[in-house]
Amino acid sequence: MDLTEYVRPHIAGKRIFFAVDALAGATYLAATLFELGASDVGIIYAIEGVGDLPENVSTFHVPVGKSDNIMGGLRAFQTAVRELQPEALDGWDPERRALGLGGPFDRDQPIAGRSVLGGRPDAYERLEDKMVAPDLWDAAGIEQAPYALVPADESALREAAASLDRELGTVWVADNREGWHGGGDYLRWIPARPDRAAIGAATEFFTAHADRVRVMPFLEGVPCSVHGMVVGDRVLAFRPVEMVILRKPAESALLYAGLATVWDPRPEDRAAMRAMVRAVGTTLSERAGYRGAFGIDGIMTTDGFRPTELNPRLTGGLGIQTMGLESVHLGMINRLVMSGAPPDIDWPALEAAVVAAADEHRSSRCIMSFQTDPPPWQRLDLAWTGRAWREVGPDEADATLQAGNHPMGAVLLFEVTSGRVVPGRSLGPAVAAAVDLARAKGMDLPTVVAAQDVRPDDAQPER
Repeated sequence: MDLTEYVRPHIAGKRIFFAVDALAGATYLAATLFELGASDVGIIYAIEGVGDLPENVSTFHVPVGKSDNIMGGLRAFQTAVRELQPEALDGWDPERRALGLGGPFDRDQPIAGRSVLGGRPDAYERLEDKMVAPDLWDAAGIEQAPYALVPADESALREAAASLDRELGTVWVADNREGWHGGGDYLRWIPARPDRAAIGAATEFFTAHADRVRVMPFLEGVPCSVHGMVVGDRVLAFRPVEMVILRKPAESALLYAGLATVWDPRPEDRAAMRAMVRAVGTTLSERAGYRGAFGIDGIMTTDGFRPTELNPRLTGGLGIQTMGLESVHLGMINRLVMSGAPPDIDWPALEAAVVAAADEHRSSRCIMSFQTDPPPWQRLDLAWTGRAWREVGPDEADATLQAGNHPMGAVLLFEVTSGRVVPGRSLGPAVAAAVDLARAKGMDLPTVVAAQDVRPDDAQPER
């Protein structure tokens, strides 16, 4: 499917700029913009990141200080971008006519005094609050896990945790008093029968950063998400994606490690998740006039998928599904939909094309940040033995592991090699094994384990 004709008129002959925290993450979009006829591409960035850097672009470095967590670095970068004065880009765009492309978290407002296509209205950003999701699931008629919304004080949190613990402990997540958050930074896993120190540390964090906290049982199963797009009175529904969330047992902590389209749930679960997307998208449209992409995160439990949060934006989980569809330009299509003037395309055909491409082109993008020094090596080519990874030559590789600098200290990028990976089972254990190998290669990393697949599709082969 080729949607270039709908996108090119908005790009061709124009100076286009966008902001991305890691410059290496802009390589694909920059190349695409040139293919669409952009006269020049400007990129506002904080760090170089890991991987190939974009070529023939103009870059604008916005330095941010070292952060102790993912959200600290992202928020500092977003604030710096919003505070950019027009003069910051005047050497590149003296007439101030360049068009900015809104990113997932960009607001519907100018950047550096220049117009932006695809920024989010404030109403969409308010939907990020984790306290909003339970009511949304109820309105859409979706079954969810038990939960409690409680004040951020020790007695209320302790009581909620005691009543909701199902042997694996509970998960606490903050409201949006300090703004949107993700990557698990404002989330805590409280173990079963926690000691006073564990409760005290968590309570201290939440009283400092939140007014309310959502408490849920810790759900065993594969963390996953499913994605959709509201287009007028239609809701497109795409396929499930695994969220690789590793556990650090020694700390009762979670590590968000990225995304993968390798895992397949049972066919009936896949169908149920896509139906859920249509119900939620319809509710978002009716309640908030929502348009554009969104995602639903949750856990594939023994009883089926249980949602945990809404992501009211174009997420990486949808972007990774289009890696085999270079001419679809889903990000630009989404920006046009959000602008209120969606192109007149065949939406059912787009939905089918994205789902088919994601099924055919299995991939992963797992990025893990750690508070440690980067290793002396930069890249390892890996082959899977069935239980662990071993180093091989590039031609034999089933995956690659790259390392680099990050505001937190070090970052690992794990990617499977398309065409060599066996689809079906969860990729989480393989990513945990890659962390084990990096530790063996000299990195000071915690021990991590993957979630258990408690509802596997028995028709899928073992990895």
